[in-house]
Amino acid sequence: MKHLYLSALFAFSFSLQAQVVERVVTMEPTYVNQVFFDIETGATTSIAQDSWDIAFDVSQLGTGIVLNEGAPRSSSPPALLAYMPGSNDFDAVTSEPTDDQLIFNDESSWSNGGAFNLVSDSEVLEDVGWGLYDDMTETVSGTRVFIIELRDGSFRKIEFTSLAAGVYSGRHANLDGSDEITFSINKSDYAGKRLAYYKLTTNQVMDLEPEEWDIKFTRYFQIATQGGVTQQYPFTGILHNDMSVQVAEARDVNVETVDFNDYTDDFSDDIYIIGDDWKGLDGFTFFIIEDLCYFIRSLDDDNVYKLIFEDFTGSLQGETSFITENVGVLSAVSDLPSALSSASIFPNPAFDQADLVVDLANALPNNGEAQLTIFDKLGRQLSEELVELRPGVNQFDLPVGSLISGHYLVRLNWGTEQFTQSLFIR
Repeated sequence: MKHLYLSALFAFSFSLQAQVVERVVTMEPTYVNQVFFDIETGATTSIAQDSWDIAFDVSQLGTGIVLNEGAPRSSSPPALLAYMPGSNDFDAVTSEPTDDQLIFNDESSWSNGGAFNLVSDSEVLEDVGWGLYDDMTETVSGTRVFIIELRDGSFRKIEFTSLAAGVYSGRHANLDGSDEITFSINKSDYAGKRLAYYKLTTNQVMDLEPEEWDIKFTRYFQIATQGGVTQQYPFTGILHNDMSVQVAEARDVNVETVDFNDYTDDFSDDIYIIGDDWKGLDGFTFFIIEDLCYFIRSLDDDNVYKLIFEDFTGSLQGETSFITENVGVLSAVSDLPSALSSASIFPNPAFDQADLVVDLANALPNNGEAQLTIFDKLGRQLSEELVELRPGVNQFDLPVGSLISGHYLVRLNWGTEQFTQSLFIR
């Protein structure tokens, strides 16, 4: 689990009217559906496991491309499989792939955890996996060719040719080059959504997500050892929407009394924090890990919800029963230094523009010189600017245009004092 190491920056207050709600989400027998769930309202939206093949990150600077690894427990239809053949020449790829060319998502991120992103060369910063980013033109040009094994056992070679001006472009064809199809996905058509979805067999680009969703009940592959064999196996679990919530895990606890104040360092954007290990299998019967729960933080209003699993029926019914409870509100602002009357970032979460507004009560030494710095969630400095603070209201434009979706830290410091606030980019 990722750690944010920001506990000193957070102050918490509990809601006086916590509400405990019993929930049941069904993927239907044999897990034929994927289900989106809204933690606040309990609203669910179901889509068929085979309703899409590839999904594209449509956040402002996103380049993620994810394979749909979901399939019913009956394996009818079976899961899609993706391969990276030896050649990156689209016309030269004509042979069926081999098992050693298989690639998978790693379920860590919608932005860079997709199967088509994880093949990148970690030593080449511009490499996003399926292509190379050019910072002069702010475009990605496709550099790799892939093969997808469809649910009927046939193969399609596919190339994501570019991402330019917010539009993904690509093409796919039979291995012999016949039936070539081109496609495009315009991010602007999916404002506010996490992913846009594409189905190869029908050449359809689809908007399948509800307007609001926080977690998704789904199927995916993970490395595991079963019967002494270590390989990729299908799992049923939960991934979260990192543009909507962050998640912290509380393990080996009394789930009734555990305090989310003790897990402030653990709120994470990693979409696999809930995952699938909240349950176990004894023979043919699933059981729930009883000393485990999760805290889900809304990035819209900082409400924190506790999620406690109660039952999982397996593929017979495909039902998951759990409790949700609003346990408090998180304020991601450090204590104000005495020199400041108020300070805030607006809007927050932000998209491509944000301002830090501070009200200075008294003049500062050194002509009010201060450092304005932005860090990522791992504490790495991304920008630094020398600013001047004058008595009264001061407004500073934050350089957020180049930031990808996620959690950041804005710090204003002078002398021995500082003010820090979290910033969320959608």
